[in-house]
Amino acid sequence: MKIGEKILGKTIVDSIGNELGKVDDLEVDWETKIIEALVVKGRGKLSQYFDSERYDSIKKKLGVTTIEDLLIPVEEIQAIGKYVVIKKKIDPKTIV
Repeated sequence: MKIGEKILGKTIVDSIGNELGKVDDLEVDWETKIIEALVVKGRGKLSQYFDSERYDSIKKKLGVTTIEDLLIPVEEIQAIGKYVVIKKKIDPKTIV
């Protein structure tokens, strides 16, 4: 089983356990074969928490200006086990 298959479908939680969604897809740099970001469908409004040069770089590479889906750069991931845990705390009011 490949690493991507192990991650797809896992629940993503923030640093205090708030559920953000599930990993729907992966953004991969096919030249280097490196996963750049996890994709959570329909959660683009949460991108405000990942507003960084890396996030902007991924968006530019994909050629998008507005995003419907959330991209979580791999650098923002704290741990992967039963859940994918990100380093940030997300305001629960913005998750709904």
